[in-house]
Amino acid sequence: MQERGAGHIPISPAQAVREFDFTFIAKFDDYVSPQNDGKPDGMVGSKRPLVDGIKFMVIPDASTVKAGLQSGVLDTAEISPDLIPEFKTSDTMQLIVARNNGKNLFYIQTRDKVLSNPGVRRAMAMALDLDQLVEAASNGTGAANGSMVSQDSLYFDDVQKKRLPYDIEAAKKELAEAGYKGEPITIIANKRSNVPSFPAAVMAQAMMQQAGLNVQIEVLDYATQVDRRRSGNYQIISQSVAPRLDPALMYGFYVGNKDKNASLMWDDPKAVELMKAAYAEADQTKRQAIFDEFHTLMLKEMPGIFLYDMVDVWGATKKLKGQPVWQSNARLWEVSLDN
Repeated sequence: MQERGAGHIPISPAQAVREFDFTFIAKFDDYVSPQNDGKPDGMVGSKRPLVDGIKFMVIPDASTVKAGLQSGVLDTAEISPDLIPEFKTSDTMQLIVARNNGKNLFYIQTRDKVLSNPGVRRAMAMALDLDQLVEAASNGTGAANGSMVSQDSLYFDDVQKKRLPYDIEAAKKELAEAGYKGEPITIIANKRSNVPSFPAAVMAQAMMQQAGLNVQIEVLDYATQVDRRRSGNYQIISQSVAPRLDPALMYGFYVGNKDKNASLMWDDPKAVELMKAAYAEADQTKRQAIFDEFHTLMLKEMPGIFLYDMVDVWGATKKLKGQPVWQSNARLWEVSLDN
């Protein structure tokens, strides 16, 4: 039971869900989907509306979302990753896990007094058992990926799979050669439930400390964290970045002139040159060579530590058929409900 208002009138979870603001979109009966193989493909392909209408609701509370799915008031919704075990074993609900092109990463301020040294940044990367970190931070849904290129991209080749090895002794050696003297390093994180910002930071702190890195965590609300990144006032930020479908678009979020845009992560001249070349080049083979050279340079400079591609975690009634989410967006054509 939940309570509301000054009179503390008890209401059920289903009633609570119904009270949120919503937008209703009705089926357009005269719409004809383009001819295709009958399957949705990204944001194209078959787009048949298979239900009479869709009601979109904004529900900020994860427990209310869960209650709505359990009661049948909601047909599908994004859920908190900690609910994965429960949805996996439910008789009435199903779990929907879909990888997208977004990124979970540690965003590094390369102009910081301590972190301006690539050796310190490489040591941080080598101190991370990335597979173990990702397994825990993603609740078993993610796969480690140290590249800016998504694992589902046609440009994700053997070069993109390379990452610095997990090697504590090598990390210690890098730190010694870089002249690191135990200076404090702070990771900024937030505690939003649908991203791994905080748990990834906690695990990274423990792993990096084993290599002799003096790592601390500062927890901020998300809006303040964004402001700090945009102003350049940080050392490391544990954050997630929304999907961008082409690698060049992803590069554009991180790479460029930091004097003009303090939110950018990497202003190495060669990296900027490669990013611009990727935008201009249309040939797939030549673009692959550009992306591979970029990744090789990134492993040398380590302007950020990429952890894994983002994962959409949704729940739904078992009556729902089809895939309701694509690249973190609701995609509700070719989705139906059994009676």
